[in-house]
Amino acid sequence: MDICRCEMDSIASTSTPSEHLSEHLTDGVPTSTIGYMSRCAVSQSGPLESTVWGNALHSTGQTFASAEEFRKILYKFSLAHNFRYKWTRNAPNALSTYCAVEGCPWQIKARAIRSTPIVRVTTFNNVHSHNAQDLITMAPMSKAKGIAAILEDEVRQDPDLTPPKIRSEVKRKYGMNVSYKQAWRAKEKTKMNIRGDVSHTYKLLPWLCNRLKDSNPGTIAEWTCDADLNFKQLFIAYGCSINGFLLGCRPIIAVDSSFLSGPYRGALYSATAFNADDEMYPLAFGILSSENYEDWLWFLQHLKGLIGSLKVTIISDRHNALLESVGEVFGSENHSHCFTHLKENFGKQATRKNMGGKKGKEDALRLLNAVAYARLEEDYDIAMANLASFSSHLSKWVEETGPEHWAMSKFPNKRWDKITSNLAESFNSWVRKERHHSVIDFVHEHRNKLGTLLHKHAEEMKNWKQPVGPNIEKKLLENISRSLSTVVYPYMSNKFLVKTGNADISVDLLARECTCQYWQMSGIPCEHACAAIRSMGDKVYSYVDECYLVSTQQRIYNDGLKPVNTHDMPSIDSDGNVQYNVDDCTLVSLDPPTTRRPAGRPRERRIESNHIKKRPLHCSLCLEEGHNRGTCKNPNPGAQR
Repeated sequence: MDICRCEMDSIASTSTPSEHLSEHLTDGVPTSTIGYMSRCAVSQSGPLESTVWGNALHSTGQTFASAEEFRKILYKFSLAHNFRYKWTRNAPNALSTYCAVEGCPWQIKARAIRSTPIVRVTTFNNVHSHNAQDLITMAPMSKAKGIAAILEDEVRQDPDLTPPKIRSEVKRKYGMNVSYKQAWRAKEKTKMNIRGDVSHTYKLLPWLCNRLKDSNPGTIAEWTCDADLNFKQLFIAYGCSINGFLLGCRPIIAVDSSFLSGPYRGALYSATAFNADDEMYPLAFGILSSENYEDWLWFLQHLKGLIGSLKVTIISDRHNALLESVGEVFGSENHSHCFTHLKENFGKQATRKNMGGKKGKEDALRLLNAVAYARLEEDYDIAMANLASFSSHLSKWVEETGPEHWAMSKFPNKRWDKITSNLAESFNSWVRKERHHSVIDFVHEHRNKLGTLLHKHAEEMKNWKQPVGPNIEKKLLENISRSLSTVVYPYMSNKFLVKTGNADISVDLLARECTCQYWQMSGIPCEHACAAIRSMGDKVYSYVDECYLVSTQQRIYNDGLKPVNTHDMPSIDSDGNVQYNVDDCTLVSLDPPTTRRPAGRPRERRIESNHIKKRPLHCSLCLEEGHNRGTCKNPNPGAQR
């Protein structure tokens, strides 16, 4: 240690580490010691980033935009010079503070200039009288409000900055230890400094809804509140999205909801469609207080209102509120349950313990896939028989979940080969960051993202080299590739027999039908149809459904989203009062929802349906169901494990 300390002192005062290493080598110092010394020398940390604020306060007469701005600068100045201060007066028009070390002469005073919010430094004695112990015991306080002042740029660049990351950054840059709670509170205060008080943003919703409808004709922007003017529900669908859906999108909509963060409990509802290239086409969204039946009914009724008499298929998970509300608004026969969610619930029934291990569970899931993706009734019956022979319990569970809502062969209407709500999950991922912002910011940011998305897809459409988009082209190429090994026998009236390795398949090109049902269900020629088309030398694009063609994509994106001007948006003062323009003075000023976010971290996923049964309790003494060891009233000692 003596050698290392001397090495550090000499390096700091005279020469570079490399020069001293060469000197010690000639003096016969062991190599291991030299390596240790070099590591000690280079491990000296540089100055903290807070030193850049060393001259933030410099003289009397210095002015600041407001008292709050003065407080932020003062905190940064204390970090740069490593001292703690105390207030003698802390008001918007008069501020006075002094160093917390007893007997230290440092002090600063500032006063407002007349009736303006601008404050001017009137007294500034920038002299400290500290000893070594004072520097240790009177270091700057790690206050959440002060930390928020120095985190503003970081949070602007990364809104998803986590409390652990904040703790490490504050320690590395400013040498302060902060707790998890302080870091979390600092981030919340920073977000409030950047975006304003969340509770005040609801007051601007009526004005914003009117502006959306004025800027984009045909837009639906509706809100509701309770008798005390507390916000309850919001539904927004832009006119261009409505027109694009009605003019070209397939009549299939994926609906879903996700949790909103922030001080008020709420949920983001979404309705998403497919464009001509099977890409996400946002149709409508809503912000509501919860995920109950009444809220889903209100949202779906507004969704039904914008599509009119058009018959659509709704894809969603099996949340209890959705099972009831979708059936009431669109009809239960038009409700397709997401197979991904059902498969997750099935996995809770087919556990490794019940199935005898990992391979048994994999076999059960494979049998369920065969049931879901069977396109013919005969194939469905065979798949169900195989599942029943594997596990009667699982086959009974499948029959009770309503296969007519999720199995391909059982669903009564055309759903374009879509059996999952992955599209809705894509929407939730698309607005993942925005879901953490206030309601007003979310509406603005969603609108900007939607406008950019519509423009992007419209520009990409100009580069289509075929009559269909790249995603549909890829599916056609795969089907054509699989058709190369088939043998085709032409019949009369454009009918064909296609021989495959397993069976003989009939194809009718005029009716656009194939006995495998893929063509009818998806609108894209299957491998058997492609084989027949290839034998005729015909154009395969002529047999693709119109909903996939470039002409349909042009209709969908014919009308773009128009920008919304907000330069004249009403302002909100520090007391939460809305300063309307003369023309807007009759608008309602909404208050935040009455419900608040409960304590604790929100659950990752909601409970989707009552089809999920809880595992019954088993007693380890008597081995009976319905109770546990602690409540057993008839223990059987011989059954103890």
